[in-house]
Amino acid sequence: MNIVSALIVGIAGALLAAFMLCFFALFSGTLAYYLWNYLAPVYFTFLPATYLHLPWWHCVCLLWLIAIINPFKSSVSVDKK
Repeated sequence: MNIVSALIVGIAGALLAAFMLCFFALFSGTLAYYLWNYLAPVYFTFLPATYLHLPWWHCVCLLWLIAIINPFKSSVSVDKK
């Protein structure tokens, strides 16, 4: 395998991973949007109105950010003494 084909495979893998990350965020964000906006006014009446009706894009971007940060949180080791 030469260097060009290895580079093409690496780029294709990175693009596939980015596509899957975006698909996960869109799917999960849409699900979280409908669940939150349906259930929050019923069960979280003590919250301000700003948090009871979240915009769709906020839910999607929040889950997108969590999906990006999640793999890095387990790589940090903390010594507990």
